[in-house]
Amino acid sequence: MRSKYLSQEAAHTQQQSAISPTETASQNHENRLDTNTTATTTSSGHADVILNKNEKKNQAEKASSGNCFMVFARDITISFGDVPRYWQWPRVNETSDTMVEVAELRDVCWLQLVGKFEMGRLTPGIKYEVVFVVMIKAYNYGWYQPINIKLTLPDGSTQKHTEDFNKKPRSKWFEIRVGEFIVDAKKGGCVEFTMYEHGGHWKRGLVVKGVSIRPKF
Repeated sequence: MRSKYLSQEAAHTQQQSAISPTETASQNHENRLDTNTTATTTSSGHADVILNKNEKKNQAEKASSGNCFMVFARDITISFGDVPRYWQWPRVNETSDTMVEVAELRDVCWLQLVGKFEMGRLTPGIKYEVVFVVMIKAYNYGWYQPINIKLTLPDGSTQKHTEDFNKKPRSKWFEIRVGEFIVDAKKGGCVEFTMYEHGGHWKRGLVVKGVSIRPKF
């Protein structure tokens, strides 16, 4: 079966490599707020607000009195994300009455997702963690190389590690830890979260719901 995928890589590599990742990356709608928001409530009693055409969700965490945010896939820059042969955008239920678009990987040899979030919107003095919320579909391939995960803070410091997606569950949502930080009220700037693998072999089956930014207990 691997030979089949290798032959598929040879057939498509020339066509995809002719397209610049920078030119085809989805636009990063950084921290925009739409006046048309949808308020919902989760089963845990947290007040949720779907922001910016389902691109962000704001949630108040009662236990820590800190703000939580969910940055949905549409607010993440995905290389080749606007090319239907490489990525599709189906909709899934986020709550009982709200649907959001998710990014479903069809076939790429250059995986790169980058998102940013303004630190000033988080609660000062609280330790936060950042996690990707993703799924690997039952039909998938190309995950035999480690996937790079990186968090970049406003001061330029980074937290990096790799994840083996071959060991992750199939057909169910799971979380990939990116990193953690404490919000300093005197410092602004953006925190940046990245998932990437540029090995040149083709991948399929990843579904990205978004990134959760929440207090860590």
